[in-house]
Amino acid sequence: MNRKEFRAGFGTRGTVVLPVIHVLEAGRTLANIEILVGEGAAGCFLINHDFGVEEFLPIVREVRAARPDLWMGLNFLAVTGLHAFPHLAALQAEGCRVDAYW
Repeated sequence: MNRKEFRAGFGTRGTVVLPVIHVLEAGRTLANIEILVGEGAAGCFLINHDFGVEEFLPIVREVRAARPDLWMGLNFLAVTGLHAFPHLAALQAEGCRVDAYW
């Protein structure tokens, strides 16, 4: 995918802003999403900064269930692709869409 195709996916020819939310818990994450969407952000990335992937996944599922149409990327901090991709595949198999992985 090139830049033009990426922007077209968001319906813009300009800059696409995708803030990063350092996740602590689902309620606060959803409140932060309300703010960024209200300010016009096209979506966001969620990152697990203070805990492991296993604790992060239920929050990801809850956020996706609450915001099914949100463009949402993930970043599993300090996790290699060897461990990240099976988690991403499991989320996909459950119907929990992840739009990007950083």
